[in-house]
Amino acid sequence: MSKQLAHAVIRAFQDKYTLRHYAVGSAYQNDDDDRIAELQSLGFLACSEETEPTQDEDTDDPAPGLDKDSQDPPAGSPGDTTDEDRLKHVGGGYFLLPNGEKVRGKDEALEALKALDEAAKVSPDAAE
Repeated sequence: MSKQLAHAVIRAFQDKYTLRHYAVGSAYQNDDDDRIAELQSLGFLACSEETEPTQDEDTDDPAPGLDKDSQDPPAGSPGDTTDEDRLKHVGGGYFLLPNGEKVRGKDEALEALKALDEAAKVSPDAAE
C-alpha cells in the first residue's frame, strides 16, 4: 500500500464510493492511484498539487471572503443590502415589501420601497 497524499479539491463533488461530500479547497485522500487519476481527469482534483495529509481537517481560518483579523465581511459583501435585496419576488410579477405589502411590477415595487423609506425618515415617531 502506498503512502496516502492529500489532493486539493478544485470542484465540489460527492465520492461515489464513500458518499462523502468534498468542498472546494478541502483535501481528498486516497491511496488508489487509479481513483485519483479518475477524479483529476473529471476536473475534481488538482493535477499537480499534492500535500501531506493533516491530522486535523478543521482549521481556524475564517470563511472565504472574511478578513482574518476582524472577522468582518469586506465592503460590498452580503452584509450590504440594496433596494432590490429588500424586495422578495413572490411570483406572477408581484413583489413583497418589507412592510408586508404586495406590489405588482419591479419598478412599482422599487418606487413603493423608496416611498416607505422616505415616510420613515419624515416621521420617525410614527411608530409611537
